[in-house]
Amino acid sequence: NADIACGNWGAEDGWTFIEINSEKGAKIVNQAKAEGYIEGKTPSEKAIGIRSKIENLMIKMGEKEKTSLLDEDISIGSDEWNRCIQCYACRDICPICWCNECELEKSYFENENENCPPSAISFQGVRLSHMAFSCVNCGQCGDVCPMEIPVDKLFDKIQRKYKNRTGYIAGISEEKPPLYSPKKEIL
Repeated sequence: NADIACGNWGAEDGWTFIEINSEKGAKIVNQAKAEGYIEGKTPSEKAIGIRSKIENLMIKMGEKEKTSLLDEDISIGSDEWNRCIQCYACRDICPICWCNECELEKSYFENENENCPPSAISFQGVRLSHMAFSCVNCGQCGDVCPMEIPVDKLFDKIQRKYKNRTGYIAGISEEKPPLYSPKKEIL
């Protein structure tokens, strides 16, 4: 659901495919062309066909690998969560996290006697409830965790259960998650 998607699959040498997926994306590309930052041309039908075949192959490979890489028995409260040192690396690297000022840094999370962040389980619980249904499974949170907590795998596990119950897929479904939408009920 990006405004613009770019890639080289099927593109001629020296060119990049730019897929415009929204009015905002069209405005950005048109302005970049008008200001001389990019030049464009319409790709051939053959190039579009090649791109489509490669994309479908990559999607199938990704789905196959996702299952083998992400299937792991993970639960909140396990030893993994107790290792959290509240470095906020998972939060800071997240491309989806959108708060201008993180709720986790608000004063109501501070202990009266100490100026400290929320407990590890509170931090992870707030992040989980805030981000799990928006996560696009980029894996960066798991990659940057110095304590090797599989945050990405837990988010994926929750999303798969949510998908099975509602049909919603983060990053793909166009509507808001059913949790946030009065238009759709959880089955």
